[in-house]
Amino acid sequence: MNKKDPGMNGWRRGWMTLLVAAAAWPASWLLADNSASASIGARWLNLEGDPRVTALGGAYAGWAEGLPALGLNPGGLAQLRGIQASLGDQAWDQDVSVQRLAYGQALGGASALGVDAGYVNFGSIQQVDIVGGYPVEGSSLSPYAGSLSLTYARVVLEGLSAGVSAKVLTEALGTSASDAFAADFGILFAPQGQRWRLGASLLNLGSDLDSAPLPLQGRLGGSYCFSFSGSRQLLFVGDLLMTAQSDEIATGMAGLEYQAGGGASFRAGYRLGSANTSSGPSAGLGLVLGWLGLDYSYSLLSGLSSQELALTVRFGLPSAPPLGAAGSMP
Repeated sequence: MNKKDPGMNGWRRGWMTLLVAAAAWPASWLLADNSASASIGARWLNLEGDPRVTALGGAYAGWAEGLPALGLNPGGLAQLRGIQASLGDQAWDQDVSVQRLAYGQALGGASALGVDAGYVNFGSIQQVDIVGGYPVEGSSLSPYAGSLSLTYARVVLEGLSAGVSAKVLTEALGTSASDAFAADFGILFAPQGQRWRLGASLLNLGSDLDSAPLPLQGRLGGSYCFSFSGSRQLLFVGDLLMTAQSDEIATGMAGLEYQAGGGASFRAGYRLGSANTSSGPSAGLGLVLGWLGLDYSYSLLSGLSSQELALTVRFGLPSAPPLGAAGSMP
């Protein structure tokens, strides 16, 4: 019997991941108007909603570990071990804020289930009425948006996991509200004993929201992790984001994370968009103390700044075994 080279098998499956992504993206493009004049709704879906991801410049589809994988690459949720719950808040300029609550639990059979709820507050808009020919200050409106998603992921082949998310979206302005339904699909290839990963996802495939199409997006990401003495690690991540309804080529995202040991992590990233999309740096840090984790990020995208803070509790095993463990990834 011929013995197969595990390393060669790993590369073959890595190429298979890329081929699946390459086949899925053109299919999604056929479903959308990619002309420059096409209107795109629910742009708030572009907000990552997790400080670790934000600090890494938005690049995470090729690492996709733990709860931050929700909304970016649902296939990564299959790595989850034990139970995790996270509560986060992001504050932007002009009184815009984002709150997120996420929960994930490992199931039997190398699978996991996750629930993610998000709320976006766009501040307040002051109405002006005309009374007797003169402007009079009226009541104020508080537009908001929200999402609720359910994600299931499992390992389908050795080193290859896939996931799907079903979500409900809503937008409201005063007494006017609209709803939509959408789905996300993702795959993650994390070969055993290797320090690299590849991931791909198709996001926001669904109905229109407030008579405008959702931002149908494809993500392709990769990552590599260096290990040093003790528990120190250096992670590199990079994503390529494409939106079907846009004539822009792509948005590039890259970041690095240094795990200094003792539960402390330092992060930095950059997002590079075209003339019509946001670009800028980001940074952040994380601290894990036993079952409790705290993450912070700061970003400056095209002149708009944001700060984000999230608290995560973990019960059971961490998201994945350490790099030093045989046949594992961190």
